[in-house]
Amino acid sequence: MAVVAPARDELRLFLAGHPAPLLLDDVPVQLPDELVGPALGVVPGVVWGSRPVPLPDGWRLLLFTDGLVEGLDSSGGSNRRLGVEGLVRLAGQSTVFHDSAALVEDVLQGARRLHGGELADDVAVLVVERVGRTQEQP
Repeated sequence: MAVVAPARDELRLFLAGHPAPLLLDDVPVQLPDELVGPALGVVPGVVWGSRPVPLPDGWRLLLFTDGLVEGLDSSGGSNRRLGVEGLVRLAGQSTVFHDSAALVEDVLQGARRLHGGELADDVAVLVVERVGRTQEQP
């Protein structure tokens, strides 16, 4: 879960068993993920930690479920998991990197291609972005 501050300049990141989102700046980078907690419903009564993460002007975030990165990467003859590193590579090499809607589809298609078909786990991918700054009222 990412909770964006009212000023839109930072977010609080809560990770319940999933990898941290990617910040889509000049190049995609994964947000800090050192506070990953257990998946929802696995441990009763758990409280997930969070941390503030500063955001640059004009930020975009790629949020995704683990089903996307748990698919296989069959490139180069290996059958290892795509992983977050592979997702960063897919997003960074996308010819539609700056078009958020097209990037979602491109990343999904790339993951399916590398996996050799439909991914085994459920997959959700979403890009959230701050397109422009609003004028502050006096």
